[in-house]
Amino acid sequence: IFHGIDDHGYCCVNVIDELNVIKLSYVNKDHCVNPPQIKDSDVPIIISNLEECASWDLTLRELYPFLDNQKPVRLLADLSLLDLVLVKKCIQSLIYYNLAFVVSPIRYSNTYYVTSAIQSIMQNPALQEECIDYVKMDERYPSPSWEDIFNLYETFQSGIKLKQVFLYEKPFLRNVNERRLVEFGLLKGILKRLHRYPVACGPADADEV
Repeated sequence: IFHGIDDHGYCCVNVIDELNVIKLSYVNKDHCVNPPQIKDSDVPIIISNLEECASWDLTLRELYPFLDNQKPVRLLADLSLLDLVLVKKCIQSLIYYNLAFVVSPIRYSNTYYVTSAIQSIMQNPALQEECIDYVKMDERYPSPSWEDIFNLYETFQSGIKLKQVFLYEKPFLRNVNERRLVEFGLLKGILKRLHRYPVACGPADADEV
């Protein structure tokens, strides 16, 4: 137990036989994140390997095969045949232990803009390497340079839809995965989504609205 917890942060102990197992894990609460309220349309993005802990929780064990960073919470509940409330609590637990985060569905019709947080990454080579590894599309080809990724993020501006950005910049030519580029930007606060809502400019008859 000591060596398992000390070396890996978790261990499994056979109590009586192979069918009776106690699984223990250590979590540093200083790194935990208070989870937000989960919406039906939120998409969980997994940022850590869940293979080891997928069998530790009954809900997560059923949910794990469907976690692909693309499906919204409502669809995950339907596919896994789990209660929606349980799925939301499971996702909140993953967020709390810094194993996942949630975003609104990434669509080509969405609009995102770059924030000042990108300046901090310019002074952080380790975070630049993390970004390169995360957004790389194909391992068979050379990795994109940080300069290429930085230039891509700089093209995200309010008023320009995601589809327009990718049609013009063509990230795949630089071996950059489009979806993961947005995911990393949202995770690190580099990108924010711009929401648009209709607003009534003046009094109007109910039948005209």
